[in-house]
Amino acid sequence: MFIFLDTETTGCGDSDRLCQLAYKNKENLVSGLFKPYKQIPFEASAVNHITNKMVEDKEKFEDSKMKSDLQKLIDEDRIVVAHNAIFDVEMLRKEGMRIDRYIDTLKMAMVLDVKSKCKAYNMQYLRYHFGVELNVNAHSADGDVLVLEAIFKIFEDSFKKQFDNHIGKMIEISKNSVMLKVMPFGKHRGVKMNEVPRDYLQWLMTTDLTDKPDLAYTIDKVLK
Repeated sequence: MFIFLDTETTGCGDSDRLCQLAYKNKENLVSGLFKPYKQIPFEASAVNHITNKMVEDKEKFEDSKMKSDLQKLIDEDRIVVAHNAIFDVEMLRKEGMRIDRYIDTLKMAMVLDVKSKCKAYNMQYLRYHFGVELNVNAHSADGDVLVLEAIFKIFEDSFKKQFDNHIGKMIEISKNSVMLKVMPFGKHRGVKMNEVPRDYLQWLMTTDLTDKPDLAYTIDKVLK
């Protein structure tokens, strides 16, 4: 039913593209490097450890069998699961893929953390917060997929206890904005949102938050 998926990319901007993809379908873990349409900047390599030399002889993702195999699975009614899923989904849509249903474990973490016990929601923080013991490297797509699967199973168990149609609820939450419990960055990082100075929140609303819809939604609710 689920495809656990992670991408590594040239960056986070509109012009950035995929350079690695890994996904797990049942017991099969598939991973591949691809040559993107632009050079991989050093800033991206410093995070994902993928260099231009590593991909110079690789095929483009849009021409790959991996793309067609993944699309076939998705068309067979599999649900994509990813952390900060909209980023991976939009990146794959740039490559011509069709993805309608997805579950975002980042939003699952924020919704389930009703007592604000987590100081961060990135996947590696959650990995250690929940005691996920896996011998994998962080920031490699194939390693991150295995961590993602383990975290998802923890969250799914919680949703099963709360909702009859727990999968439908996870999909619904993933496509809508959610309230942040704590400030995710900046000088007030880790502070509960309702304790962040109002003038700082008002200033943030004057900045470009188009790539941070959950933050914009939360600030609007807090200020009101």
